[in-house]
Amino acid sequence: ITELSKEVFSLKEALKDQPGAQGTAEVEALRGQVKALQEQLKEAARDHSAVVALYRSHLLYAIQGQMDEDVQRILNQILQMQRLQAQGR
Repeated sequence: ITELSKEVFSLKEALKDQPGAQGTAEVEALRGQVKALQEQLKEAARDHSAVVALYRSHLLYAIQGQMDEDVQRILNQILQMQRLQAQGR
């Protein structure tokens, strides 16, 4: 998301720096890129929000003592991966 935001910003700045070239093909191409990147950014932010909401609900269930076996297995796998990473360092 951060990388897309940076790219959108840099393209918008590039468009501002185009004096008197409002209708050129290059400017129109840049505008198209900006629009496409903004859509990607919106989609990435939406996906990120969905993932965060899912994790929050799983954490809430875990705190309440209600954890699915699948979720518990996945969390154990994550812990094992973190331990292996820590050992590798």
